[in-house]
Amino acid sequence: MILFYAPGEGLGHLTRVRAAIHTLKLSERIVLITDSPYASTMFPDAIIFGMEPNFQQLLNQLKPDAVYLDAFPCGIHGELSEIIFSQPVYHFARILRWDFYRSIASGPLPHFQKTYVLEELQQDQLCALKQCSEQIESLALYDPPKFVSHDETLFHKLKQETCWIIVHAGPENECEELTKYAKALADNESVDPEFILLTPKSGVLDSSISNLFPYAGRIISGCGFNIMRQTEPFSAKHHFLPFPRRFDNQFLRASRRRESTTKSLTHERMFSFGGGNGQTGIHRENECDKT
Repeated sequence: MILFYAPGEGLGHLTRVRAAIHTLKLSERIVLITDSPYASTMFPDAIIFGMEPNFQQLLNQLKPDAVYLDAFPCGIHGELSEIIFSQPVYHFARILRWDFYRSIASGPLPHFQKTYVLEELQQDQLCALKQCSEQIESLALYDPPKFVSHDETLFHKLKQETCWIIVHAGPENECEELTKYAKALADNESVDPEFILLTPKSGVLDSSISNLFPYAGRIISGCGFNIMRQTEPFSAKHHFLPFPRRFDNQFLRASRRRESTTKSLTHERMFSFGGGNGQTGIHRENECDKT
């Protein structure tokens, strides 16, 4: 039995945990701690608890073989700092607004058997995690095959027509903002596509929604970790708006995607004109080793 700490009331943590289980080929019975109302649908075979106020008591009772903490190394409120773990603890690290997070979760970080770095972290966060982790390993996540059958008419529609999809699991006002953004993009291109809004309210819970992306004329979304990971192969037709979050930094993620896309286009142009030799003299010093 393995226990996953996946706080939050949305889909972000659950999607990441599901991809991690698939990527790491974990086959043990799953215990999930979360407040998400979608947990029982996405994890029908898991033992599910709400955000347990007495985490230590739950650990002592269940005695899981391993514990995996998603995103927040001390818990979302810092409540895991004083927990005594008798089993290996692993951490899935994505971008956090580290100074702000540590102002709330200021206690000692747990000792991690391994921290899986899921995207490029800023130096303060990375250095802190290196100090409390036996191992640091970069991990590219892959979503499992779909477990909820998408409406086949939607697949057919996307294959036959030029539709733009708007994907978002955030609040309604953000969905409205993304829809306005999509319509402005279409007006700018002088096209009139059909817009399809895919949200949890429309019944879309499956992380394999990315199976639809090859058929979409455009993909419009926010800049959460999961959607930016899933749209990376489709960056040429992906348009995005970052939204403010308490702990996440969508603006940093958006900036990096724009920079990466610009570099990719520049690289293609260089080689199309016979320039460049694929080598660089840049050496980056390990910032964590500086004194």
